[in-house]
Amino acid sequence: MASNNFVEIMINTDYLVDEPDTHLQSLSIRLPKKAVTILQLIKLKIAQEIHAFNDRRLRSYGADYLSTEEYQDILKEGREFFGDTLIKGKSKPEKEAKEALRAYANARFHIEFNGKIHTIKNSTIVINEQSKIRFVRLFPYT
Repeated sequence: MASNNFVEIMINTDYLVDEPDTHLQSLSIRLPKKAVTILQLIKLKIAQEIHAFNDRRLRSYGADYLSTEEYQDILKEGREFFGDTLIKGKSKPEKEAKEALRAYANARFHIEFNGKIHTIKNSTIVINEQSKIRFVRLFPYT
């Protein structure tokens, strides 16, 4: 669904690595074409990631041969295939956003917007079709 007020932007999530094109995850998210704060960007990204995660959980890689009812029973019991534990219940965007904001405040990751690092959650960026966004997870060297 195309809209003049929104744009689909690919957001890369990376570890701090030597090769800048090595991505852990790339996610296309729908963002408003307007000025948003880094805080709002984090919340929008988390909400869409959680929605996609919750949606994927209903379609398991190992459940192709099960009926919907059989798979729902497995989900209710908190089991997953190959002995993996399934977290009961759906992930909640508010809780995950709070955790992401805490990680951002503690410099566990930074956000690059059009090649510039933004470290202040209230700084404003303007989203458009040419926007390039990268979330970089930072880990202390030991």
